[in-house]
Amino acid sequence: MIRIFRLAQKNNLACIPMRLRTVDALAQDGQHRAARRSGSHRLFMEILTSNDAEIVLRRMNETGVLGHFIRAFGKIVSMMQFKMYHHYTVDEHLIRCIGFLQEIERAAAMNSSSPVT
Repeated sequence: MIRIFRLAQKNNLACIPMRLRTVDALAQDGQHRAARRSGSHRLFMEILTSNDAEIVLRRMNETGVLGHFIRAFGKIVSMMQFKMYHHYTVDEHLIRCIGFLQEIERAAAMNSSSPVT
């Protein structure tokens, strides 16, 4: 499943959550453990370090793949925080944080590559 998301990301293809849920349901027979051993960690790191990690992680979360791949993340999916200043579920908050961190990284890279006047 991780390979599907990485290939879609590299080729700028849309992943349809309902279709991916079907594929994920078919893979529930223990193939997740085998997939983790066969390069999925490397592919996941490629997803995390890409320019559009937030989008791909959100799609992975919507289909349940992220929660299967990272068991601890699966425990916080749809978890609410009941404070006035929390607008997102815990899982969405973490995914958005990754997006913000990437924006900061991009801005820092642009500032460091521009000539000083």
